[in-house]
Order: sequence, then C-alpha cells, then structure tokens
Amino acid sequence: YQTHNIGFQTCNLFENFGAAPLSHRQMPVSANQFDLVSCWETMEHFNFNPVGFIRDLRRVLKPGGTAVITVPNMAELENRVKLFFGKSIGTDVESYAHNYEYAGGSFLGFHWREYVLSELTELFGSQNFFIVSANHLLTFQDHPNLTVSRKIKRLFSKSVFSVCPSMGCLCAIVVKKPL
Repeated sequence: YQTHNIGFQTCNLFENFGAAPLSHRQMPVSANQFDLVSCWETMEHFNFNPVGFIRDLRRVLKPGGTAVITVPNMAELENRVKLFFGKSIGTDVESYAHNYEYAGGSFLGFHWREYVLSELTELFGSQNFFIVSANHLLTFQDHPNLTVSRKIKRLFSKSVFSVCPSMGCLCAIVVKKPL
C-alpha cells in the first residue's frame, strides 16, 4: 500500500463489536472516510452479531463508496458431500475444548458462521446498501506440487462449478453506499 501511496487502517473488530457496550460499537475512524473497504474472508470469524459491523461499514464509507466482501460459501460442494455422509461442516467440537483457554486471549480462528449468497445479500441489503454484484467464486490455493488426488478433486470441483456455480467455495458481493 505504501509503495502506491494508498492509505489503509486496521482495527480489532472483536474489540469494537463483540465486547464493547452497544453505545461504543464502531470502528475508530471518522464517518464518510473511505472510498473503498475490502473485507476478504473475515465475517465468518465474527462470534458476534454482524449487523453492527455492517451498519458501521456504511457509516465509514463515503457516499457512493464501495465495499467488496467475500465469505466462505456454506453450500459449497465439499460441505454438501460432508453432510451427505453425515459429517459436520462446522468447527469440530474437539477444537472448542482445545482452544477454550487460549493463551492469546480470545480465540478468533474459528468459522463461527458461514453464509450462503442469498443471506449475505440480505444482510447488506437490509442495511441500505445497493448490491452491485453477487457471485459465487471457485478458488484454489497455489500449491506447486499437487498430489494426484488433489488434482482430481480440483478437476471435479471445476466441472461441478461450471454446471452449478452455487457450489463454489466463496460468496462474493460488491455493495455501494447510496449517494
């Protein structure tokens, strides 16, 4: 960001929206400050109600400002296969016990809540955002030496995604704050 002279700011969303009293639930930035906010695979880690965050996102965007949001797709192919075989798609129960007394304070690594695309658009639409686009994405991490089974899984996923995009691994929306 510095190389391209792009300003950015970070904050601990759990401290601002999870633990704070309702009257203090906002990011430590001024209203109407940002042209663009990106929130890539963050909301699934919220162990608090996301409405306060979404309202505050609208507050900090300039009129006409854009937010780009991605979250894991709860209805992705891999999750559907797990459910078919009676497996859980959420955080395994053993992880809760293992991380209960996490030395670093609050453990935020879990996916507390994943979404399907219609829920994500409903959440942002209900908070007076204009939905510019809403799509499913199929992405893979770049691994130089894939096993044969991983290559087959990717090929299968690409084939299914081409026929049924709603089984992609991510939900992606672009929203605008009205002028």
